[in-house]
Amino acid sequence: MDQVWILTTGDYCDPSTILGTYATRELGLTALGTAFLTLGGEKQEPIQCADGSVHINGTLDFLELEPHTVQRATAAQPAIAA
Repeated sequence: MDQVWILTTGDYCDPSTILGTYATRELGLTALGTAFLTLGGEKQEPIQCADGSVHINGTLDFLELEPHTVQRATAAQPAIAA
């Protein structure tokens, strides 16, 4: 299956916001580096997980770059409308 990398940000009280979707982890990491500069307050060291995802926590908000599987619909399997 195909995979994309989704960069999100948010604070600890509200739902997260998608900043971008990237075809490769490397492209996502570049965007993560740029977004890191806008993260408010004190920042903790990035945490890298076994699946390659990266999490950065700030005083009030966070950034996450996580892999997500893309499922393609076929003629026999129509896409489900949300």
